[in-house]
Amino acid sequence: MAYQLAHTSGPMAREIQGSSFRELKIVQNGEVNMEGVISRPEDIKIVFWDSSRHKKAVANDSGFLMLQLLGDCLGLISKQEWSGLQKVVEPSFRASTSNSYLPFNRQSTKQFLETLLPQGHDKPSQYALNPLEDLKMLPFRIVTNIIYRKLDKEISRLESLIPLRESLWNHMIAGGVIRYRWSRYLPLETNKKLRAWKEQWESFNNHAASKARYLYEKSNGETQKPTILDLYSAIEKRQISFPQALQTIDEMLFANLDVTMGGISWNLVFLAENGAAQDKLKAEIDSLQNVHRGTFRSVPEDWIPDAYNISSKTFLHACILESARLRPLAAFSVPQSAPTSRIVVRGEGSCGYLIPPNTNFVIDSHALNIHNHYWGSSREERETYCPERFLQQKGTELRYNYWRFGFGPRQCLGKHVADLIIKQALIQLLSNYKILRQILGSKLEVNLDSGSWITHPDVLLRLEKK
Repeated sequence: MAYQLAHTSGPMAREIQGSSFRELKIVQNGEVNMEGVISRPEDIKIVFWDSSRHKKAVANDSGFLMLQLLGDCLGLISKQEWSGLQKVVEPSFRASTSNSYLPFNRQSTKQFLETLLPQGHDKPSQYALNPLEDLKMLPFRIVTNIIYRKLDKEISRLESLIPLRESLWNHMIAGGVIRYRWSRYLPLETNKKLRAWKEQWESFNNHAASKARYLYEKSNGETQKPTILDLYSAIEKRQISFPQALQTIDEMLFANLDVTMGGISWNLVFLAENGAAQDKLKAEIDSLQNVHRGTFRSVPEDWIPDAYNISSKTFLHACILESARLRPLAAFSVPQSAPTSRIVVRGEGSCGYLIPPNTNFVIDSHALNIHNHYWGSSREERETYCPERFLQQKGTELRYNYWRFGFGPRQCLGKHVADLIIKQALIQLLSNYKILRQILGSKLEVNLDSGSWITHPDVLLRLEKK
């Protein structure tokens, strides 16, 4: 167990400077909170076996503005509050339900890419692609459908709210005086924006919920029930609060967008830089399309069976896991504490360390996913992109050696949807294009921009039509 620290700015400091910390403190509202940094799988197993009972740090230890934006969302609340809200949201994101979204996911991805990359005899044979900027609205629109279903014209109203939300998020990430509760009394532009955001976000969701209820009742329950109706029903039954519902929708649409986009972007970059892996994945996709073309003449040329999208035994799935291993979505996990003390042992004959109850800790994702000797005896082996390694691993072996969606009983509910979005994007792009670096031989820049705590590749790719 290592203890690291020392910053009083925004949460970005933990991400940017984390690898150089020796003792990690977070200063918030005049108090100094210690965070233990866990990096060994055996420690994680001891600490996380009861993760559903853990208490998340208030607003991610990110201050007052974060508290106002997402302090009541599903990912940052704990215990009974989390349990109650989780029961409402989970049905929309369990594996079986997520799989039922595949037809819409597939069609939306196809339409999005056809608009972004027009095809035809008179169209370009290659395109420059900035994965982060060009594809970011794809997961947004798919998740929007899960939450609201048919928005039609209202989608433009929803998208018009994005700049205001992004501006507030940038202020929160930067830190400063808005980390303190008393900042609400200051004549700050941020406070004006926050009030405007809350009013517009509430108004939009109330309108969207009314429309969703009308359409669902009109269908006599034959269509899938939008998530927003489950949330508003739970509000009426006083099972959850209104802020919990609104902030959880915010979390799904905005906060988690960076996570999925990071997944799509890094997968494309790794495939562009590893031609052999790209060829192997393309061959896997082509073989499925050829088999079904020969068996079912009526299916579209680019048709892929749902079983392939869902399977965790494919090279496609292995590529996604390997990309996430080498580029974890964040350097550290959300701070949280266990309800009871934990003893972390240091070898035979060692009394180890006693972690008192309610001590916040974070996971060093790079130490676990990359530097962990489970991934290879040499540094080169551990840092090399090799999706095949996941075709040989068992889930039980990976459980505490790999961080992506969390550990123990409390994991990210959106993990199934996120994987299916990433898979569809990769399948449809590889079915039509060869993915290359735009500037061959140039240095790949890793960009942690001021508006995100997710690592994003700052690179242009070249798509060559096949």
